[in-house]
Amino acid sequence: MQSRRNFLRAGTGAALLATLAGCSDESTATDDGDTDDQSDSDDAVTEIEPADWVYDPASMDRDSITATLRDAEALFSQDSFPNEEAIRSNFTGGYDGQLAVEDVATGLEVGGTHVLTGTFDATALVEGLAVSSAEAYGGFDVYAHESASRLFAVGDGYLLKSEASSGYDLRGELELLIDTYNGDPDGFVDVDDDYALVSDELGAGHVVHTSGMTESAAADADAKTVIANGESFEIDGTETRLEWVELYKHADGIDVERLESELTNVEEIELNTIEQDGRLLTVEITIPTEKFL
Repeated sequence: MQSRRNFLRAGTGAALLATLAGCSDESTATDDGDTDDQSDSDDAVTEIEPADWVYDPASMDRDSITATLRDAEALFSQDSFPNEEAIRSNFTGGYDGQLAVEDVATGLEVGGTHVLTGTFDATALVEGLAVSSAEAYGGFDVYAHESASRLFAVGDGYLLKSEASSGYDLRGELELLIDTYNGDPDGFVDVDDDYALVSDELGAGHVVHTSGMTESAAADADAKTVIANGESFEIDGTETRLEWVELYKHADGIDVERLESELTNVEEIELNTIEQDGRLLTVEITIPTEKFL
């Protein structure tokens, strides 16, 4: 019998553990311009809607894009777990020790940029780092770190950070995210029906990961290629519900019987549902939270 970890690394669902640790790789509202008061002293915390931020990867000359939304409060309400430091760093890394994960509500990772909301004062936080004077762009204040390895942007209740280590064009991607948030150009869900379908089918969760290929990249893929996919994790005490959705190039690229057989032979996995609807495959399983995290 396979272990749960070996199965997730072996094929379908292989990126799931990386999603939590912030290591997933790429295979696959209108801004009112008011940036004067970035203090989050109010009880309400700005929500993050991924569709507002996920841009068309073709705009960056890339074949695909990944996005991961994480609920910091839900994750860190759990007891200590093996990947805790890696997950903590995903929220707080790049802020020179000035940001506490307890002050973060939600984080969205799009390509090489992170978007955060929380109870922190974003302007005071960034201006406390070694950064340049703010430059205005699209209703956001943009700051460059003196190391030239990081860019930050503050506006509309959001804190954005782009890092050179991601392999993306720092300013190009940061500005593209802001432009997409402002509605011009359209987001990926507006221009790619496959990515939009997976995003719509996927349920809410404490961690939600989506990935999609551009139309031109998908056109060159073979029948068994997953051209858009997503995973949603919902933590409920000692158990975690995991739903994943995969959209294949062709329906005959899906082998439900093989996957069902593999899942039922993995330790500590309870298979709840597995369904195929044309090119779309949907699977829901339950696993122990302590093993998952």
